[in-house]
Amino acid sequence: GISYERCLMVVDLSSCQLVKINLLNQKVERMKNMAECVIPHPTRDLTVLRAAATDGQKTIINCYNMTKKKKFWNCTVNDMIKHWGWVDKMTLGLVGNKGVWHIGMKNLSKPLDAGVQPQLIYQRGPNNLGQSQVISYAYAPSETFCTVVELYKKDNQVQGQIQLRSLKMNKTQMVPGFACTFAKMRVRKDIPDDSMLFMYVEKTGVQGKLTISELDATSNKFKTQIPMAYPSGSENDFPIHVYCHAKLGLVFILTKMGLLFVVDVLSGALVIRSKLGDLQLMTVAKNNLTDGLILVSRQGNVMTVDVDEEPLVNYVRDSKQLPDLAKKLSIKGGLPGSEQIYVNKFSGLVSQGLYKEAAKLAARSPKDILRNKNTINSLKNAPKPGNGPHPILQYFFVLLETGKLTEVETLELCQLVLNQNRKQMVQNWIDQDKVTVNEALGDLLSP
Repeated sequence: GISYERCLMVVDLSSCQLVKINLLNQKVERMKNMAECVIPHPTRDLTVLRAAATDGQKTIINCYNMTKKKKFWNCTVNDMIKHWGWVDKMTLGLVGNKGVWHIGMKNLSKPLDAGVQPQLIYQRGPNNLGQSQVISYAYAPSETFCTVVELYKKDNQVQGQIQLRSLKMNKTQMVPGFACTFAKMRVRKDIPDDSMLFMYVEKTGVQGKLTISELDATSNKFKTQIPMAYPSGSENDFPIHVYCHAKLGLVFILTKMGLLFVVDVLSGALVIRSKLGDLQLMTVAKNNLTDGLILVSRQGNVMTVDVDEEPLVNYVRDSKQLPDLAKKLSIKGGLPGSEQIYVNKFSGLVSQGLYKEAAKLAARSPKDILRNKNTINSLKNAPKPGNGPHPILQYFFVLLETGKLTEVETLELCQLVLNQNRKQMVQNWIDQDKVTVNEALGDLLSP
């Protein structure tokens, strides 16, 4: 069956198999197993399985290398786990009856027979919802907030509650809502940096609301509330996923019955409200290859939602009659004609010695139009500040914070680091999937 907790098909419990299907090449791998739930690693050929211990108080976690069909590591969590998901490429997050846990994997290049232990992030406290179902867990990139979303029934209606936890202040706030997410994007003109945003959606009857609030702001806090009107007959429908496309500044909201909302963060404009079909969605995940979404329905369909930027801009300009928003989306999307805007702005920041700001602009430039050899050379030749790292190092460190280096960037940075005899630093970046591994990098690392 397919449910919120898992997507699996059970035929015969006495002969269960773990079946992994690669959607890119249709390759099928099988391995006998009696796990209750399975989750693949987002980038490595590792699969993590969980099962309740026989005492009914603990959960056993095993990680397997699917190619070698060998156990990679295992551990036991002193809690009954109800939900799990990858916090990042090195950390597995788990929500149990008693608490929220993280399992960190510091080194993915070799088996970890020892040292993999669950870390208690916080105690959840007593459940005042009665019978409830955990459907999502999110961890802020700033590592200062996390959320647990639960569904429950009240007066024969499905309700949602978000447990927002401040890890810095060690406090919990209960927020009414069905789905939420964290995102980093620039929303304020008075500061050049991206802000950490918390986004969540509420719904009552056929009226809903998207709230976007800046976290950790000391003044001029950004906060907006955007109304969401549902079509008649949607009283029993509710949101199940919120995703922020930070590059374009758009929020995607998907409901159980397949209704899609797309909203602009800064203007609050409703860009799209559309029904995806006669279906019931059960789970949604980000598609890292396209910056879109992958959806699984109760009927067993696997679908994708992606942004085709040029038709979207034309639709916003012509059909929605929002020319200013269409222009902003065109620039953010790096459509033809907008490249020179980014190049000029980058050159201006470098000439003013604002190297960190220039690096952040390059990191969020659409279609990586600034992430090339010319940019690297301009920063290598830039004068070094009196105190502080060289501009090229500032550039690379900002890119490492925001994502993964390209092939050209990888070779440039690793050559600099290896010249300082810091080979272990390069190995750490490889383990964290921060650099592009190829034959040229292998040649650099070879004795």
